[in-house]
Amino acid sequence: MLVVTAFSVVAIQARSSSAEVATETVTRAASLEKEAVVEKITNPNDVVKYNIREEALLNAAELNPMVTNDKELDEQVSEILGKLINESMSNYEKVLEVYKYMETKFSYYGSYIPSEVSYASDYDNRNVGRAKGILTTGHGTCTEFSAAFMVMMRAIGFECYTVQGYYAGGPHTWAIIVLDGENYIFDPQIDFRQWQGHGGKICLSRFCMDSAFEYYDCYRAINEQRDIDSFSGFALNREKSSEVTTETVDA
Repeated sequence: MLVVTAFSVVAIQARSSSAEVATETVTRAASLEKEAVVEKITNPNDVVKYNIREEALLNAAELNPMVTNDKELDEQVSEILGKLINESMSNYEKVLEVYKYMETKFSYYGSYIPSEVSYASDYDNRNVGRAKGILTTGHGTCTEFSAAFMVMMRAIGFECYTVQGYYAGGPHTWAIIVLDGENYIFDPQIDFRQWQGHGGKICLSRFCMDSAFEYYDCYRAINEQRDIDSFSGFALNREKSSEVTTETVDA
């Protein structure tokens, strides 16, 4: 005769509960593993959409996001990027959206707003003031276009600098991004001119240019390596934190 005691019922219930927990744990682990595989497969930078050189170069870049430490400018950049890009986009798509924004949203006229903080490098002081100028007023020259593009690229995580020199014989400033150890030119101000002259059609003639590009020989840097070395990573000058810089804006 089978005798069922309260103790045996409790034991059966405990075993049943343990089995359910074990099953749930295995199911959850399998689900997490599946999610990880899906995430790996759907990494936007692993998907080839356009099959072009620029896409391959930019998608392969390792990102190191960086803010300027100027509260007002960082808030402006964050707001703009929040509207332009998202995590479902590849590196290439993010850079392209920012470049098109710089090409189409501003007018040509000098602007400069000094930062409320002082940087260890005058190079950083100038670029932050120029970026604030164009993003606040809506207009700038080549120096402001390239500075704003640099600041936004740094916020995304690209190794980006502004470079001074000559374009087609005249004084000019442009941006470069270091990709796979090489410097590539990005010049939204020149393409802004092209956009104006072509009835509002987006122009990418100076987007990710290397020495093989038709217009590359138009650019002559004064001292590209000096400009690169002058960047201090937006490090603050603690001894002069209350000072601001002024400058004569390009005509």
